[in-house]
Amino acid sequence: MPFGPSATGPLATSATELHRSLAFERDPEFDPISQARYLAGLSGTDTFQQETLLAVSAGKAIGQAIVSTGHMDTNQDKCEVELEVHPDYRRHGVGTALLAGVLEIADSHGRTSLGAYNSLSEQSTAFWNAFGADLKLVERESRMWLKDTDEELMHKWVADRFDRASDYRLEHYKGHAPAHLLPAIAYLNNAMNDAPIDDAELEDDIWTESDVIDLEKIISQRGRERWVTVAFGPNDEPAGQTALSIVLENPKFSFQGNTAVDAAHRNKGIGRWLKADMWLRLRSEAPAVEALHTDNAASNEGMLAINVAMGFKPLHEWGFYQAKTSTIEAHLKARRG
Repeated sequence: MPFGPSATGPLATSATELHRSLAFERDPEFDPISQARYLAGLSGTDTFQQETLLAVSAGKAIGQAIVSTGHMDTNQDKCEVELEVHPDYRRHGVGTALLAGVLEIADSHGRTSLGAYNSLSEQSTAFWNAFGADLKLVERESRMWLKDTDEELMHKWVADRFDRASDYRLEHYKGHAPAHLLPAIAYLNNAMNDAPIDDAELEDDIWTESDVIDLEKIISQRGRERWVTVAFGPNDEPAGQTALSIVLENPKFSFQGNTAVDAAHRNKGIGRWLKADMWLRLRSEAPAVEALHTDNAASNEGMLAINVAMGFKPLHEWGFYQAKTSTIEAHLKARRG
């Protein structure tokens, strides 16, 4: 059944409990999410549209599928889904029923390719393989406890930039990008296209200033505050960025992402400078943040090297599975006889 951020009553409570159970399975240390925050996380915007399906048995939420259908100018044939089932109800056809609903949503948006994110396991791989979807990319989720990071090393990374990037500067903002920074943020978001995607069949996203505005809108409406630091080169050209998403309700576990250095400015220590500068800002300005989570392709050796040196440790692996919707539909029909 369709489900969304305006849901109320027992079903909203049950869906929140389902989300907590799934999160606890991946990470027993993670603090339980509130119902308000869970529901806010189901919201979307014009650029970042999503729909949620809920599997319900006897009034209890037992599975969910969050389907994203972005509206950028690229990847117009694709949609993505996070499909999860409560551990007690797996191998009972719940995932298959949800998948049928996902295909209906994809078809309504004219999408012909489906990419699925799931916890990487033999069980999830077998599920998607059964519908003709192959594992295309492995992502590593990592966590760093800020107290465990070597502060002396962070100061060194900041100081080291004087050797190779002494004529660079940083700008930092919280919340929404000031107008004069929007072109730089869009440009550097496009620099993320250099990150490895292994065998995933995806076009490069082409970010515009309006996409950046929409991204920051959705982060805000989901109860997070965005922090961004941008590096500029000697001619004030955008050189790199890193971004945080601080959970306002409970900032203990927050998120870091979108760290990118433009190809023309690499091998100058800018990535380390950006990450170290942000770590120092967090320690002085947001002491309630105790840990950061981040995701990287398991094949992204350069960024993983920086993260490991900072103290990020592997926490969880995600698999990205992909197939044509027609292929998945054919396997579904075969199962139904």
